[in-house]
Amino acid sequence: MKTKTGQILLLALTAWLIVPSGLWSAEHADAAATPPAVATPAPLAVIAQPVHEFPPTPEGSVVTHDFVVQNHGQTVLNILRVKTS
Repeated sequence: MKTKTGQILLLALTAWLIVPSGLWSAEHADAAATPPAVATPAPLAVIAQPVHEFPPTPEGSVVTHDFVVQNHGQTVLNILRVKTS
């Protein structure tokens, strides 16, 4: 009887170690490795004219240009930094 109990205990322990790791089913192993394809809402900045070339101007002149930034995303677009060149 002790041998039978030991074998059952060993089988139960083996099943307990294999099942939680996802090795018991290829279907479940593949599902665990592939993240769900769920799109999360995000902002999307769209700039129709991202570059502007100023014509030659006298040194010291002040020149300006407005860049129009539109948010085509689904959440708020925060512009935290602007870099000029």
